[in-house]
Amino acid sequence: MASQFQSDRDSFRSSLLFSMFTSALLLAATSAGAVARALPPQIRRPAGPPADTSYLAGMPSVDKVKQVIQGSNPTDTLARQVAVFNLMPTFIQRMGLAPGRRFGDTTPEERGYLNQYAAAAYQISQDYGKSHTPAEAQAFLGLHNHYESDEAFYKELFDKLFTTKFLEPYAKVNRDAAAAYQAQLERERAQNTSSQNPLVLPGKPDASASPSGLGKDETRCLELGGSKGHCVKNSLMKFGDAVGKIFGGPEGGKPPPAPHGLQMNGEYAIGTGMVLDFTAGRMIDGIRNYGGVSLSGCSKLVMQTVGYSITPRANQYVVQIGTHPQPVAMALNPNGQMIGPGAVSIAGQIITGYNLIAHSKRYSDGTMVPGSAYTEKVPVYAPATATCSFGAFQPVPQTYAKQDQMAISMVGVNDNAGKPIPTGPIMSGVYSAAGGLRVDFQVDDAVIDCGAAHVMAQYSVRNTGGQVSIAVANGKSLFTLALKPDGSLAGSGTVEVDSRLLTGQDASGEYTFKPVSASCNVSALAVN
Repeated sequence: MASQFQSDRDSFRSSLLFSMFTSALLLAATSAGAVARALPPQIRRPAGPPADTSYLAGMPSVDKVKQVIQGSNPTDTLARQVAVFNLMPTFIQRMGLAPGRRFGDTTPEERGYLNQYAAAAYQISQDYGKSHTPAEAQAFLGLHNHYESDEAFYKELFDKLFTTKFLEPYAKVNRDAAAAYQAQLERERAQNTSSQNPLVLPGKPDASASPSGLGKDETRCLELGGSKGHCVKNSLMKFGDAVGKIFGGPEGGKPPPAPHGLQMNGEYAIGTGMVLDFTAGRMIDGIRNYGGVSLSGCSKLVMQTVGYSITPRANQYVVQIGTHPQPVAMALNPNGQMIGPGAVSIAGQIITGYNLIAHSKRYSDGTMVPGSAYTEKVPVYAPATATCSFGAFQPVPQTYAKQDQMAISMVGVNDNAGKPIPTGPIMSGVYSAAGGLRVDFQVDDAVIDCGAAHVMAQYSVRNTGGQVSIAVANGKSLFTLALKPDGSLAGSGTVEVDSRLLTGQDASGEYTFKPVSASCNVSALAVN
């Protein structure tokens, strides 16, 4: 049995690089911060037999992580443990790549694990922040971010924390996903080779004829002003797009459309310790995120993620949070403060105890492998109701996590690293007009297409007397769109888009561009 275990371990390690790659992709698909969040329960399961979640028996409990993962000092120990808790949800989410499953669709059993890992990371980070200076807390964030992208740390946690009940099915999912990804690349290569390519770099082969050359995504990214490190070296772009195409829905089908229109983003907190963490529905690196709001810090309830809606009213917004047994309506004021109704009874789950489970590895003759025995405490959950204080919540300023060289070398440059994360109302979705204007609203900016020109622009959302307008800062050609009751956008006049097109590379290898301009009428824009 020992040899079989080693064989399983070696088989798993053969897919470790792919595993780390997709883990980085999944981490990029969450809002930057100290805590990985559970996915909102908004994706319906595909028809068929229930998902096989027996692999969960091979995953570590929170107590086992705290017992096994130790560092060189108390701070290093906590950073390593937070890194593990932040990584664990990505492993569960990637099991959604198994045949017959829809990526992002989690069962109640999986959600229980997601919640306990997220709650553990959140609690450690909160406790550390309360007992240390802001500078020390920022350094702590950087330390556990480093471990989350460190190859040696990955190998350590796989060697110490998982059993073959997890490793065997996980390795198979990774192998199948890697094979499907490679097949997708080959299909795209054949398809691109058979079509005319508008961009041929001097002294280089046809970009679309080679998977290693510049494709349309990299080209567009550079033309929109992205850095070379982000657009060309960031392999998440290619891989994320392929994952979205291959695993977007059951059996490779298309997933439901992402939400459009008014959304919320960012974190809000109240002095009692309760936190509301909003994420907007959007596409991130090919992964569809359906949004939601995570509630934590309400008495002893474990973290839960529910849906929400946002509606303009007078000069405020009404944010309705989908808690049970009844939703909570909150008023978002122009000053950014979110006011709730006070004490509200919320249904959720609490940890009522722990099951002690003994584990060990044994040789083929039945004798125990020395040092392999350990006991883990697995939480037992039960329904519960608690009274939560929905009073005056303040926005919590946050920034996208900074990158060290290790993270850059593994996942490429993130041009948003270190920049503020938007908090409050934002827009989401793609809108297009009959005259050719197309606007893709994202969390941080909007991408404008007009003819051959395309640019990235900042935008702001305003509410005046219940009428929501979106001001788009398109260079010298500013324009404003009004959000109509049917969800479409309306504007007037003409927008001039000054852009650039990639033409090739100079002698030093730097990319060269030529200017391009186009004009489009701003009229009615429908959801694309």
